[in-house]
Amino acid sequence: MMGPAFDASLGLEFIGFGGHEVREGLASHREKRAPEFAWPGLGTRHV
Repeated sequence: MMGPAFDASLGLEFIGFGGHEVREGLASHREKRAPEFAWPGLGTRHV
């Protein structure tokens, strides 16, 4: 009964792992600096 909903949820979660936030997070970790995330309309946020 919940199988299709779980499958869809898991698929969408995996799609989210490839976004620009992930790339910036990994790059900042490798370069030992604070990440800089940019959101459309909101500018850049330093974390």
